[in-house]
Amino acid sequence: MKPRDWLLATGTLVFGYLVGQYVQSHFPSSLSPSTDTKTIQPKLTRKGVIRLIKVNGGSKGLDLSAYDLSGENLRNLDLSGAIFSTYQFENKIYRSADLASVNFTDSNLSRANLAATNLQNAGFWQANLYEASLQGVQAQNASFSQTDMRRATLFAARLEGASFWHTQLAGANLYAARIANAHITEIDIKDGLLQEDEQAYNKHFHQWYVHKLPNKYRVRNLQQRHQQAEEIYMNLKNAYISHGRYREASHAYLKERRMRRATYVLWRAKRYHGEVIARNPGFLRWRWLWFYPKYMWLWFFDWLTDLGSGYGERPLRTVWLALFVIFTFPWLYWLSGQIAFADNSPLQWIDYLIYSLGAFTTMDFARFVTTGWIAETIASLEALLGISILALLMFALGNRISRS
Repeated sequence: MKPRDWLLATGTLVFGYLVGQYVQSHFPSSLSPSTDTKTIQPKLTRKGVIRLIKVNGGSKGLDLSAYDLSGENLRNLDLSGAIFSTYQFENKIYRSADLASVNFTDSNLSRANLAATNLQNAGFWQANLYEASLQGVQAQNASFSQTDMRRATLFAARLEGASFWHTQLAGANLYAARIANAHITEIDIKDGLLQEDEQAYNKHFHQWYVHKLPNKYRVRNLQQRHQQAEEIYMNLKNAYISHGRYREASHAYLKERRMRRATYVLWRAKRYHGEVIARNPGFLRWRWLWFYPKYMWLWFFDWLTDLGSGYGERPLRTVWLALFVIFTFPWLYWLSGQIAFADNSPLQWIDYLIYSLGAFTTMDFARFVTTGWIAETIASLEALLGISILALLMFALGNRISRS
């Protein structure tokens, strides 16, 4: 073969190799088998699970992520620490068990890894899911009634149609969970959400199910924890309202507003509300002069609204506020010494109280006269407070009546 032919053949091979590499890198599906087909998982029965627990020497660390357990009855089994889902961070590959319609009644699943599993129509009646990971699960129409889910993570879980009746959720992470259409009744979150306790939330990121996350996610979530709590309470409120649970919705709304107020605190305001100014430091720099006074005023007004009426959800607070004003101002009138009877007869403390009640309701008693500007100023201030408090009371009562 002539040298020219050798060069031509070599050039053709090199060109073909380069074209092949380009096509494979840009159009891999055209040269390799499809990876979209779902891997067939071997079926595992209750007896098989019990056998694997015995072989493993217990349920802790037992990897069941490769099995199909759908429809099985796993009632009253100790599966604490079992692994139903694995995630390869390097290859970004999830492997999770199919747990659709599985009966986990009375089972111990504390600290179990159920992340990204299929839990549709599964039953967890009185199960123990303490510190379990249910991140990203498909749990539509599942039952979590009377389940211990304290400190469990339900981040980004799909819970449409799921039932939470007398479920313990104190310290649970419900951020980004889809609970708008869930059936939530008498859940126990009296100790607050995970995001409300900075120390507990920081500890949460060192737990076994999130400790591999990069540190930047921990810092970002810690800085945004009040906003996350506000969103969770808003979702809870909507879920309650959709099922006519107005008393629970009222409490969730109250907590939602308090979480929003926490973002107005001076040392947090810039973190939560300073994005626009931070992105435009030039022509908006002057706004920093008004930024902190604005959020200080917003926090104070929000605090007063909570104190006076519980954001319109606690009319009894407004009643107590009115009584406080009515019983406090008589002492101010007595100290001023500028309230007297028209006939100059001596005044008793009950007379100052009657005058205070008249000033609060803007009623004028002819038998009382003021003898100086101090008493007149105090009476005007009480009248202004009275008008405001009575208007606030009407608003709070109307709000509660319209909901009930």
